[in-house]
Amino acid sequence: MVSSPQVIAISGISGSGKSTLAQALAQRMDAVVLCVDDYYRETDPEALEATNFEDPALTDWELLLAHLDELKEGRPVEVPQYCYTRCRRIAFHRRNPRPTVIVEGQYALTQPQLVERTDLSVLIRIDLAEAEERRCHRDVSVHGRRAEDSRARFAREIAPTYREFSPRMEALSHLQLEPSEVAHWVQQVDLALRTPARANFLA
Repeated sequence: MVSSPQVIAISGISGSGKSTLAQALAQRMDAVVLCVDDYYRETDPEALEATNFEDPALTDWELLLAHLDELKEGRPVEVPQYCYTRCRRIAFHRRNPRPTVIVEGQYALTQPQLVERTDLSVLIRIDLAEAEERRCHRDVSVHGRRAEDSRARFAREIAPTYREFSPRMEALSHLQLEPSEVAHWVQQVDLALRTPARANFLA
């Protein structure tokens, strides 16, 4: 059983590098990662085109918080696997407790109840134009989508939603990171975790 694991939450707009940081920290700290995207609520597939998947209200925060509490108590959890085309949970995968729990998601820091459970909340800041380029490149090269479709969704949903919620996330973040090498980010997280008093500061 793992006793009192430390908890780190990481947020940032799509393309900011939050998943890269989470993976780097997980390898270094022997951590279990909870991805917010796995906790989408089930919706009607017929409403798929009209659904803004950037909206934090579509996330089942109650289940995510319950899973976080279970892991903090040293108990395993069954994390849902979400199918975007069917808008349903199609499977569940066990995650076992580890010395560190990392919660990674674009809008994780919009939830005060989540931040209250963390030892460190991290916001990765990035220029929206750079985020758009990174998102478009990933959509085209990895997912086979058209560049124009990717850019249209960024302008229609991703950027406006992020602008709406970024002030709240900035206010709830303990550490804010600017674009840099992931090794530098890891060093800043290590330093912040060793800082006795948690306070907002810019790395």
